[in-house]
Amino acid sequence: FYRIQVLYNHLYGEMDINQANNLLVEWEKSVGIPDSCFTNTLSLESRRRQVLLKFSKFGGVQTKEDFIRVINFFGFQASFSSATQFSKLPAQFPIMFSGTSLDVSHTININIVDAGLAAESFPLPYPIPFSEEEGNFLQCVLEALAPANVRVNIQMVS
Repeated sequence: FYRIQVLYNHLYGEMDINQANNLLVEWEKSVGIPDSCFTNTLSLESRRRQVLLKFSKFGGVQTKEDFIRVINFFGFQASFSSATQFSKLPAQFPIMFSGTSLDVSHTININIVDAGLAAESFPLPYPIPFSEEEGNFLQCVLEALAPANVRVNIQMVS
């Protein structure tokens, strides 16, 4: 009975995504990881977060607060700007070419702040990040969660 109790406690812990180690692979399979955004080559903690995100989808992402919640979940801070401020003359830096006014009204510009950019990133403020890993992942996740008619632009800033 002692061994059965030990096995039960172990299984009980593995059924909790926040504690899973051995069954984490099964949790990932159940939600379709790996896929185009998520990988199973990260640390255990990151993999658990990915599984939780895939399960919850955060109840849908439609408002600025929803985007902030997702970005904070992955340990980043963000600031937002409207695409309309970049589509008027005189042009402001960074200059963004966004097409029609309908495109502009359905575009969200997100600046990821304090992303812990690597030393190889460009030392001056520049709209094109040279450290792409975090930006590509967040871009993929936020595009998957955003409404279909919304375009998401992400810039990594230090």
